[in-house]
Amino acid sequence: MAESATSIMSKPMDRLARLVASSATFRTVVGAASEAAALSDSIHYPSASDEHATYDDDDNPPGNAIHPWPRAIIEQGPKFSHAKVGTGLWSANGDFFLTFQFEIPTTDDANEQTQQTWFLNRAGTILAEMEANAAQGTSVSGETHLDMIGYELQDGPDQEPPLRYR
Repeated sequence: MAESATSIMSKPMDRLARLVASSATFRTVVGAASEAAALSDSIHYPSASDEHATYDDDDNPPGNAIHPWPRAIIEQGPKFSHAKVGTGLWSANGDFFLTFQFEIPTTDDANEQTQQTWFLNRAGTILAEMEANAAQGTSVSGETHLDMIGYELQDGPDQEPPLRYR
């Protein structure tokens, strides 16, 4: 049986994954029919692997990676705090690194600028949908989504030829 996220350290990462899955644009890009499908197939934490399921390259051509693109990867950031804010009330704050890795459709591969614009349009729309969904609704787990209070671009976007961006 899989371990469930139940602690002040594990639950926020799980809720961030569910917040990403709540984005209709993310689900469209990864080809997921539902939040549950996006969560199980296309959002990975704390890492993702491009390695093949077996190490026999003749049987596993490119594209058959353990965690294939397109995908999102969530990693624990360098900061986490838990502070008492009142009698019996605590507030947890922390950082996560969220990476989107998408393959650019071949119809939009005219040049690097067009490819990057395609990527930034999708990533920006996903972030806007995450903003709208933060602390709202009920995700597939019955929990509200993570109450995301901000984000900043740390790196990228970077091209990984021929038609991949992260």
